[in-house]
Amino acid sequence: MKKIVFIAAMIGALTVSQVSQAQPRINHRQYNQHQRIANGVHNGTVTRGEAHRLGMQQTFIRRDKRMALADGHMSPRERAIINREQMHANRSIYRMKHNGRNRF
Repeated sequence: MKKIVFIAAMIGALTVSQVSQAQPRINHRQYNQHQRIANGVHNGTVTRGEAHRLGMQQTFIRRDKRMALADGHMSPRERAIINREQMHANRSIYRMKHNGRNRF
C-alpha cells in the first residue's frame, strides 16, 4: 500500500513539474505583464481602478491557462487563445500607463 501511494505521489509531482515547464513563454510573458502593472502603480501612471481592471484581466488569463492545462496538455488552439488574450492585455497595460491619468 505504501508503495502505491509513493508511486502515485511521484507521478503527480512529475506531472506538475512537466505542466509548469510546458509553457515557459506564457509564464514569462505573464510575469512581465505583472511587473509592468506593479511598476505603473508604483510610479503613479496607473490609477487604482486601472490597476484593478488590469489585475482582473490577468486573473482571467490565469484561469484560462489553468483550464487549458487541466488535461495536462495545451493544444495549439488553446495556446493561440491565451496568446491573443495576453496581446490584448499588453495593449491595455500600455494604454492605461500612457492615458495621462495619474494616481498622484
